[in-house]
Amino acid sequence: MSQVEIYQNRIGRISAEIERLKRDRLSYLKKKVEKSNKIAQSTKTLRTTRLASTISAKQREIDRYQKELLDIEKKIADYDKKIIAKEKELHSDEAKLLQERRKLEKKLDG
Repeated sequence: MSQVEIYQNRIGRISAEIERLKRDRLSYLKKKVEKSNKIAQSTKTLRTTRLASTISAKQREIDRYQKELLDIEKKIADYDKKIIAKEKELHSDEAKLLQERRKLEKKLDG
């Protein structure tokens, strides 16, 4: 297998992995929106209620959603880091592929 083919295969694998990471990141973005909506709904309920037990329960619920939201945001940040690293790797391999193609062209022309 030639160097060109090796780089082409690597680029294909890395591109597929980037797409998978982006899909996974998107699912966490959806979860983030859902948790934010739940926080807003619970906050609205909290403002309108008068019962101490309901107030306490809603506050615990809001606290739990906020913790879950922070965890989701950390995962999104982790995906961002992974995507950046893979894109850097992809660009490096694309440059190497271009270099190998130029070498091959010189051989064929020379």
